[in-house]
Amino acid sequence: MTVSPDAAVVQEFLRAVGAKDWPAARATLNEDVVWTLPGTGPISGEAHGPTAVLDRARTITSANVTIEPQHLHLGYRSIAVTVHNTARRADAELDEWLAIVFTCRDGRITTIDTHISDVPMMERFFAV
Repeated sequence: MTVSPDAAVVQEFLRAVGAKDWPAARATLNEDVVWTLPGTGPISGEAHGPTAVLDRARTITSANVTIEPQHLHLGYRSIAVTVHNTARRADAELDEWLAIVFTCRDGRITTIDTHISDVPMMERFFAV
C-alpha cells in the first residue's frame, strides 16, 4: 500500500514520541500546531505550539506509558490513528483506546485532536 506523505509524517511523529526522540518529533510539527485532549486533568485542554506539544508528549512518556499505534485511517483532509495506551503504577492503571485525528499542511502536523475511550481513567492516572 502506498502511504501518503502526510501519513508518513504522522507515523514519524508517533515513532519519535514512542522512542523519546524529541528532535525528530519536533521536525514533524508546524509552528502553529495545536493538540487538543479532552477532560480536565493536567494533560487536558489545548497545547499550542511545538514546545507545548512536546511538553505534553514528555509528560505522557515520563509516566512510562506504552504507546501502541494500531491502525492508520486516511481521510480526505486528515489522518486518524487508533492507538492503545497502557501503563501501570502502584496506585493507578491506564488501559485506554484513542482515536487521534491529525491534519497536516506543507508536510508538517498542524492539528492533533485526541479522542479517548475513558477520560476519567486518564484524569486519575495523570492526577498530580
